[in-house]
Amino acid sequence: MTVLSCLGGFIVGFASTSGDNSPLYIYSLAISNSLFLTIGFTISGCLAVENRWRHLAIVAAIVWAVSIFNVLFFGVTIIQWAASVVAVAIFALIGGGISLLFKRKTLVEISSNAGDEKFYDEVARELQGKSIVAGLWTKAFAEMEGDDAKARALYIKYRVAKLKEERDAHIKFQKEEEERKKEEARNQSAITLRFMRRAGTLNGKLQNFARSFFK
Repeated sequence: MTVLSCLGGFIVGFASTSGDNSPLYIYSLAISNSLFLTIGFTISGCLAVENRWRHLAIVAAIVWAVSIFNVLFFGVTIIQWAASVVAVAIFALIGGGISLLFKRKTLVEISSNAGDEKFYDEVARELQGKSIVAGLWTKAFAEMEGDDAKARALYIKYRVAKLKEERDAHIKFQKEEEERKKEEARNQSAITLRFMRRAGTLNGKLQNFARSFFK
């Protein structure tokens, strides 16, 4: 992102025949930075692995922080640098919005959807083997007012949602178990440490007693 912005400044500076303080140069630089920042945030939004907007917020914060070099080397005032956070945030929103046109889902969402296929396979096997969940089928059949084809489609939707819910509950349980074990390990470590400290204190007292007794 910063490289793109610098590239824009280099191109404008190289192509400009006016002075650095001329209005044409300033406007050209502003347009160049706007264009390259928008392109950079668009690419960043497309490459987001998990939450797109959180990813863009982190990238925007880094870009703004790195731009402090403009204060150190290019005569930008602290106030101008601080105010530029608004512009960076706006370009992040614009770039993020454009990235949705190219890639609506993040890599994690795509991976999650690909993993959902196994649930549809499982439901298909249930339907083929006539091992459907009776209560769920009755609910779907009733909601579709006896239309067998529509009831079948709705049953698949309900059943897949139920399987996802069971998976998420299992993952949550595993995480809670891991946290519980970690907490137990921390507590055990604390107990062991307190015991060793007390043992060390007792040992020191015994040594002092022995020295005073044998004097």
